[in-house]
Amino acid sequence: TSLPEERDDAFYAVADSMSIAEAERFARTMAPWRPAGAATAVTSDGPARDLLEVLGIRDARKLDVDRLWSARRNQNRLWMRFPIGLDPTGEVVELDLKETSQYGMGMHSVLISFSGSGKSETIITEVTSLALTHSPETVNVAFLDWKMKSAGIVLERFPHVVASVSNLGDEMHLVERMLEALEGELDRRGALCAATNCKDLNVYNEKRMVDPSLEPVPGLVVIIDEYQELFRSELGTEFVELCWRIVRQGRSLHVFLQLAGQTVDAHRLMKIRSLIGFFMALRTGTEEDSREAIGSSIAAHLPEKGKEGTGYLREGQRPPREFRAFYSSPPFVPPPEDGGPAPVAAAGTWFTPRSFTATEVADEDGQLAPPDGHEPAPVQEQPTPLAPGELPPTVVDSLVESLLATGARPPCKLWLPPLEQPATADELVRLVRGKPWDVDYGKTPGLAFPVGIEDRPRQHRQDVHFLDLLGANALVIGAPQPGVTTTLATMMTTAALMYRPERVQFYCVAAGGPSLAAVGGLPHVAGLAPAVDREGVGRIIASVQGIVAEREAVFAKTGLDMEEVRRRKFSEKPEPVPVAGGDVVLVIDGWATFASEYPQ
Repeated sequence: TSLPEERDDAFYAVADSMSIAEAERFARTMAPWRPAGAATAVTSDGPARDLLEVLGIRDARKLDVDRLWSARRNQNRLWMRFPIGLDPTGEVVELDLKETSQYGMGMHSVLISFSGSGKSETIITEVTSLALTHSPETVNVAFLDWKMKSAGIVLERFPHVVASVSNLGDEMHLVERMLEALEGELDRRGALCAATNCKDLNVYNEKRMVDPSLEPVPGLVVIIDEYQELFRSELGTEFVELCWRIVRQGRSLHVFLQLAGQTVDAHRLMKIRSLIGFFMALRTGTEEDSREAIGSSIAAHLPEKGKEGTGYLREGQRPPREFRAFYSSPPFVPPPEDGGPAPVAAAGTWFTPRSFTATEVADEDGQLAPPDGHEPAPVQEQPTPLAPGELPPTVVDSLVESLLATGARPPCKLWLPPLEQPATADELVRLVRGKPWDVDYGKTPGLAFPVGIEDRPRQHRQDVHFLDLLGANALVIGAPQPGVTTTLATMMTTAALMYRPERVQFYCVAAGGPSLAAVGGLPHVAGLAPAVDREGVGRIIASVQGIVAEREAVFAKTGLDMEEVRRRKFSEKPEPVPVAGGDVVLVIDGWATFASEYPQ
């Protein structure tokens, strides 16, 4: 039951009241301030002017990432919320990519802009702000650009960017590769949730808070520039289906989509438009484009010069809000060194107050401060001289260097470039062993011969492919001139770098041409004969047959097998065994020629 004074008709308090003038004065006084923990900050000089001031960063080279990232390491109200620019009143405009049920603006968006309106710089600012407010373990970015522009060159250096591919229009093989990489990432996230019995990544992240052994899964922001050109390409239908999958599963898999272009492709966006949270329109080419994006023609009337980066943000069905994106690429000017805090006067140095007059007073006790004109000017750091043709560093360049210096990196890589340059034999061996071939040389178990790099873009992996001759014999197949002999030579070279000559011996018949002779000088090659040398080929075959017959006799007599011989002979403490040599590999290059010339 309620007390009498708590009932509706009870009088128990007097409300605060103030006049309109007092309220207006109070509001003006409080206007520059923001709630604690918000992304905005105010300096004593008035409203913030750029992104660094908003985030309280004085020097782009000295980032306190613990402070910048700490508020958004978990899924809270600030997660996926970051400043993007200012409105005409100087108020900070923020993007909040959470879904509307979490009080955000929506996970997916469309940005349209006519050429020269500042679209690339706006995207750079988005990624810069996202990187300054979120750790790479919290948010990652994948950037796709149909054309060759400068945005990709800038963005690919951010530690948060796990994929940055430009010029897709001229390199269609990259389109299919990126399609596989993104589809594979969606599959991986779904499989991870299923493996941990979590319905989505929200539950997975809650579970990870009590089980740190679970790998972090950052949110992934996929930005596609010139999306309408990509949708019209040969794989356009597949990419439309991918975007439809992202907007459907993005909530559970924490994948966000932003499409950027010059127009709103209403036909191809028909399926996903209802799930687009907000639209941003910089200067558009026509009034129809502006109305299609923000429901008003005002974006088409922005001036061509002097208003780059200015546009309108429409969230849901709300009226468009004007904003101007922060400019992240001006030349970087180091701030002046302020010399640190002013020294505190020591006890006993205070002087007796004296009369203040309009004329200069003699400094009788030496305690007066020097006139303002005698104060040393702040030290301005001199920029490093530039080489001929070199451009000065920009603010975003300095921020990237600072972010890279933190050592923070994404948990996994989404995009691996196509295999264009072949790896050398010693590089293959280093990748397999985890150390160079000459470190602990010969102490490699098994009988694995690396031959190349295996490319799996859907699994985001490029592993060393090797032939395991302990498991089975090997067959290398190829048409004329595809590199079969090179593959065999690589196999023998990597074997020589992984095992000692007494561990592995090769007997070779070069019936596929003279190229195999290049490895004939390896100490592991016990014999090599070209196909035209019938006597040499006979010796090679007879030698191998003799080794087989000798070992069969020894194994039958002693009860040994080759596995036991390896264990005793090539262990840390070798034991004598009645078997000479180690594993023997008969290499026949050019099997068709060999089989026709030596049918016996």
